[in-house]
Amino acid sequence: MKTEMNNIQWGPAEFEPETSAEVAHQEPAINNYPFELLPPKLREYASEIHRVTGAPLELSVGTCIAFCSAAMGLGAQIQNAYKGNNGLGILQFVFSLESGSGKSTLLNLIRRPLDAWIKKREEHFRSFELPKLLAEKDLLEKEHKDRINASKKGDRDVYSEEIRTIREKLEEINNLLSQPQFTTEDCTLSAMAHLLWQNGKTGQEAVFSISPDARPAIRTLLGAWSKKGNVEDNLLVKGYSGDPHQQDRRGQSGSCRIKKACVNLLFFIQPDVLREILANPEMMHSGFVQRVMFSEIEWPLSHYNNPEPVDKTADQWWENCITRILETYRISSEPQFFRPEDEAKRLIVSYHDEIVDAVKDGTYADVQSHVVRWHEWAYRFSLVLAVLEHDGIGERVVTKKHAQTGVALAKYYAAEKMALIEQSREAAKDALKQKLCGLIKSSDAGLSVRQIQRQLRTYTATSIRNALKDIPEATPHQNHPAEGGWTQVTYFWDAKA
Repeated sequence: MKTEMNNIQWGPAEFEPETSAEVAHQEPAINNYPFELLPPKLREYASEIHRVTGAPLELSVGTCIAFCSAAMGLGAQIQNAYKGNNGLGILQFVFSLESGSGKSTLLNLIRRPLDAWIKKREEHFRSFELPKLLAEKDLLEKEHKDRINASKKGDRDVYSEEIRTIREKLEEINNLLSQPQFTTEDCTLSAMAHLLWQNGKTGQEAVFSISPDARPAIRTLLGAWSKKGNVEDNLLVKGYSGDPHQQDRRGQSGSCRIKKACVNLLFFIQPDVLREILANPEMMHSGFVQRVMFSEIEWPLSHYNNPEPVDKTADQWWENCITRILETYRISSEPQFFRPEDEAKRLIVSYHDEIVDAVKDGTYADVQSHVVRWHEWAYRFSLVLAVLEHDGIGERVVTKKHAQTGVALAKYYAAEKMALIEQSREAAKDALKQKLCGLIKSSDAGLSVRQIQRQLRTYTATSIRNALKDIPEATPHQNHPAEGGWTQVTYFWDAKA
């Protein structure tokens, strides 16, 4: 039984398809998910998940994309994507919806191939690899003991090199005894750092943090286990960007060095937790909120209609797809590079320039740290879609269609985020205006934007200039140096203005 595309409900409204060009170059409204641009097989599988669980399509597709991204790890990258750097496929999602909606049912269906793959690897390791490693370890330990005893009776210099070689082999075997932990749910960031370090001994320094009820994980993120109650999102930020991480601590987590952290994220939370995140001033400036994609999902209750199981063909495609991506990219020691077509790169660069212009004209000046991530999302979505469609044969390419869809998805989640942070955004604007009024009122000599910025520190010059435009009493006075040079603008307080 297949879902008819024309009958699919997009949250509370019916989806109306648009052309590729329209979606790629216009800011989508909330719930205007670019479903028709997605690869046909992904559309079919997401539609089946929608039919069986009742989950809104934007949630079904978003969850599928999160799993594809996690299955890639660091194994797929876009060559020379931006400013000489390779583009990654790491994505972080937080979906907000009411308790009891059915998210666990949705998640259990979509994650089944990943869980099956992990279980198969663990069983193979325990049955075949582990016994061999333990036997080899026993032999080396006996040999090490014999060499130690021999060195006490003979030339120590002769035996020291042999002992060193044996110890290196033992260390290699001890590293292989711990299998990678591909997923986690709720752990402190110091524990996650140790997990990434352990994973890096035998593969990529990567993990997929996934939770159907991420309230405890968010509490940890907000500083529940921090001595001073500070937000602890440093490793999630680095794990989004593939940056190195160094940790020097006592205790169970210990010290570790991570060369290239990779943390994929899929959290399901309730609306009150989302409000708590967005109401936290530290979270709004720390880096995590800027990078993660938030979406508030409306999943209306409906009568149970006893649906048939997911179509076998669609279900088999999904299993084959996730398994192929895991085997090709997730356990690869070196990345496989995808070449972006010129037109694909042009589309994403054009989107980047649109964002820059919107920051410069003041539209997004106060949320610059958020919007500069949007073109990154477009690149990452494009790469995930290219990986999903590549069958392992021929050149790996990010096509124009992948880029169009990537930009459309980025714009959708950008619109979702801006709608969610609007209240915080207005409150931040009001707070900045109050600070500016206080500073300028108290200065008889007036203040330039540079002087104001030095006192406020956390605000950009553009956001300060835009806020000053909305304060009539802050009157600008231009000073033209007699010897030439830049004209300086100083703001004085004029209560009569």
